[in-house]
Amino acid sequence: MWAHLRELIFPMPGACLWCGLQGAPAVCGRCRVELSWLPPDRCPRCGRPVAVGPWGRAAAAGAGTAAGPVRVPPAPPRCWSCRVRPPAFAGVTCLGLYRGLLKWTVNAVKEKGQRFLLPPLAEMLARRLLADGVVFDLVTAPPLDPRRLRRRGHHPALALADQLAVLCGRPFLPGALRRTRAVRAQSGLTGAQRRRNLRGAAEAVPHAARRLAGRRVLLVDDVITTGSTLDAAARALLAAGAVGVWAAVLADNGPRRALP
Repeated sequence: MWAHLRELIFPMPGACLWCGLQGAPAVCGRCRVELSWLPPDRCPRCGRPVAVGPWGRAAAAGAGTAAGPVRVPPAPPRCWSCRVRPPAFAGVTCLGLYRGLLKWTVNAVKEKGQRFLLPPLAEMLARRLLADGVVFDLVTAPPLDPRRLRRRGHHPALALADQLAVLCGRPFLPGALRRTRAVRAQSGLTGAQRRRNLRGAAEAVPHAARRLAGRRVLLVDDVITTGSTLDAAARALLAAGAVGVWAAVLADNGPRRALP
């Protein structure tokens, strides 16, 4: 499935988009390391840092057969939260921590519309998905609140999902999910408030449900904090007939808590 994963080709040597290093690719080696650093020991289910062994994620990625796709096995939980109440998504692949250069980049894309920074990030995230052995059939993103979409004028997670679909050679399904009701802004809410805020707030649109049935879905977002947004979206995808959901995010903004 990864035959279409390729290097992003830039027309000519220029400068690093982050530090301005002349003669470097779009992201130089030093900035690449800073953007993509993660603690070595993390729960493969939710991404939460844990003091245990390596991820071992490839064994939990799922596989296809001649008869069709099989159900995505969930990654083995290694944190207390996932052992008690695991999220609906089977696992998460993350590029880096929401701090420093990556935090600045995510905010530049989301709030200032600097989407030219997305292609190098998408390429790095695609490579991490490959390294994690993640198998999926199509790509989509959680729905964005209409008020926020009007304010920003763009949907960063959807743009990232589109680029990942191209890099990974998989169909892109925009607008697969929609809001069923208005929700409060997640910023500033506690983990419990976030979960209540999003519970039952997403559903698959009818035309997308037909394409989701029996498929393994890669669910793409920009930042994961408590995991509530991805959990609510994953539940809607599974309710529509998807056989498994794996999450892919640019930045991790904190430890996950138990989900109801």
